[in-house]
Amino acid sequence: MSDLGTLGGTNSSANGVSADGKVIVGYSQITGDSAEHAFKYTGTTMSDLGTLGGTYSSANGVSADGSVIVGYSYTGNNASHAFKYSGGTMSDLGTLGGTNS
Repeated sequence: MSDLGTLGGTNSSANGVSADGKVIVGYSQITGDSAEHAFKYTGTTMSDLGTLGGTYSSANGVSADGSVIVGYSYTGNNASHAFKYSGGTMSDLGTLGGTNS
């Protein structure tokens, strides 16, 4: 077991790993524990993926090669939307017609 650290906050959780084991995804509290953000961990570095405007996001899955990450995030009005993260950008996938994903 290896400690991945955090994004500056107290807690973090790993939720998925790429097939080759090189990319780990999950969520972590940020500095001050005021929010939780999705992260991508590669090598020895945890990177903050941000949110869709809210205070919470979680990365829950990653493609076999680690290039695409999926999860959910709160928007600015606290609705929960699915996201896809690739190429350094988090894209809002919306919902299936409801308020939340």
